[in-house]
Amino acid sequence: MLKFNNEIFLVSEIFVNFYIFFEKHLDILLFCVIIFAYLNSVNIFESCDSVHSELDILLDNVKSGKPLSFEAIYNLYLPLLDSMTRNYCQYYKVLESETEDVRQEALIALYNAALTYKAETAVTFGAYAKSCIRNKILSYIRCFLENDIPVSLDDRENDWDEPDFDTPEQLII
Repeated sequence: MLKFNNEIFLVSEIFVNFYIFFEKHLDILLFCVIIFAYLNSVNIFESCDSVHSELDILLDNVKSGKPLSFEAIYNLYLPLLDSMTRNYCQYYKVLESETEDVRQEALIALYNAALTYKAETAVTFGAYAKSCIRNKILSYIRCFLENDIPVSLDDRENDWDEPDFDTPEQLII
């Protein structure tokens, strides 16, 4: 039994010494990791290229109208949509009933971003989509705050006055 306790003490002492060494030399270790990553950047980021090419294929499929392509992009960026919607709604104190409308605006922005993104630019699709989503959410919230009343997307769609026509002929005349 005594030997077992000494081994545990020895292991914990080694761990504590390693932790103290690591804490004192953290900047040197981080520098070495950064240099290693820079020197081997082709090998480290090689797997990212396949992800980008798959995303480019999905984006091309969305632009050509292939079914389920946007659903795949939607599933990839769902956490971004949810977090941005939640954060902006909390920050601007949007009513709970309007949160779903803000989320729908964000979804429309993601779809428009998928349609308008150009892969030859230096900006990644994720950054482009985030910017589009942010701008769309802020535009909706700005409209919401300027009116100082809850504005629903349903209300904005029905703002027109429908003419009272009894027959289709009256519509043409």
